[in-house]
Order: sequence, then C-alpha cells, then structure tokens
Amino acid sequence: MIESSFSLREYLNMDPRTRGVTNEMKTKIIGLLLPEIKEEYGDDRNVNVMISLSHSLIKDQLEGQRVTGFNLDKNGNFRFTFNVYAQLLVDKTDGKGVWEEARAFYIGFTFKGKILVEETNPVNKMMVIMPKSAEISSVKILNAAGEEQIVE
Repeated sequence: MIESSFSLREYLNMDPRTRGVTNEMKTKIIGLLLPEIKEEYGDDRNVNVMISLSHSLIKDQLEGQRVTGFNLDKNGNFRFTFNVYAQLLVDKTDGKGVWEEARAFYIGFTFKGKILVEETNPVNKMMVIMPKSAEISSVKILNAAGEEQIVE
C-alpha cells in the first residue's frame, strides 16, 4: 500500500522548464472546469493538486472499494484496480501558503482481461492479452464542507 502523496505544484517547480506553469495555477483557470471554485474563492487565488494512492484515505469514502492492485486467476483472467485520491487546494492567504481543501476527488479505475498462451507450433508460443472491460468503477467528489457534489 502506498501511504504518501505528491504535490503537483512542487513537482512542476522541480524543473525550470515547467516552473512557469505554477504561476498560472490559479482559481480563474480551474474555474473553467469547476465554476463554483471561482465563485467561492475569487479569480486570483493560487491552487495546488495533491495526489495520493493511499487506500486508507480512499476506503473511508468509497465503501467496498478494492485495494489498488493486480489479480490473476489460474484461468488467465486478470483484474487491475487503480484508485486515486486527489485534493484541490486553494491558498486562502494570498501567497502565504495556508491551503484549504476546496474539493476532494475519489476515483476508482478497473481494467479486466484475459491472458492466453497460443501454441501454434511447439517452437513458437505467443502470449495474447485480450481486454474485456475498462471502467471507472467509482467516482466521488466532495466540497470543502464534506458534501457530495454530483456535477459542477
């Protein structure tokens, strides 16, 4: 299990080529996708996105969600489950670094398929991976008050 998270703002600041992008990470840009953010916090607040694969953060919000991982049975059927927890943070202090969680996103992806070994002749064997389904198995968006958001 992965019990850590990373900051998109910090990641972009590590490389001089992407450092300028952090100057544009503002509520006016996020407001294009989530208009309520711009209404709640104004146009010119810094934003950050924290991303984690921590199951302990996800399991409290998505009941019955499988742990991120890979399962393979004896018949070659496999399932890959990938869970992501992301926080949209807004700097309430105009550059002083006091961040408030504006939204929390819980997303679960599931990919299923089958692995076969085709033996067309004894010398050449070929492994075949056949996808069966790919889905976003769960999505939940919470606002700062912990209320579930359906569509913004």
